[in-house]
Amino acid sequence: MTECIIMRGLPGSGKSHKARRLQQTGREVAEQYVILSADDWFIDTATSEYLFDFTQLKPAHRAVRKAARRCLEAGVSIIVDNTHSRRAEWGAVRNIASGLGVPVREVMPSNWWSWDVRECYLRGAHGCPEEKIQQMKERWETWNVLTD
Repeated sequence: MTECIIMRGLPGSGKSHKARRLQQTGREVAEQYVILSADDWFIDTATSEYLFDFTQLKPAHRAVRKAARRCLEAGVSIIVDNTHSRRAEWGAVRNIASGLGVPVREVMPSNWWSWDVRECYLRGAHGCPEEKIQQMKERWETWNVLTD
C-alpha cells in the first residue's frame, strides 16, 4: 500500500537517520520507499559537497513536491525528509497525498537531543547556524505527532 511519510524535526535532530531506518524497515517487508529531500538539491554532483544556497530553497522544495506527486501517482511510497517546522512547509505534500487518497504519517525523531538546539547544532551535517535552529524551534507548529 502506498504511503507518504513526512519527517519533521530540527536540523541535526536525526531526521535523515530515522528516514533511512524507515526505508530499510520497508525493504524488509517488501515495501519500496523513496526518500525525497530538499538537501539533495544542494549536493554538488561532481564533489558530493553540500553547498547550501538560500536563493535556491524554494526551487528545491518545488522539486520535492513535484517528485512526491510523481512517485505517489506511480504507487511508490515516499519519505519526505525536510525540517517541516510550519504547516506551510508540510501542507503542500500532505495535500498532494491526501488528494490522491494516499495515507499520510508524520514521523519525528525522539532522540534525547531532538529539541536541544545546541546539541542539534553540534550534530548537524550541513552547518546550519545555531541561531537559525533556535528560530525554527520558536516557530514550530504542531501536528499529530508519531514518535518511535
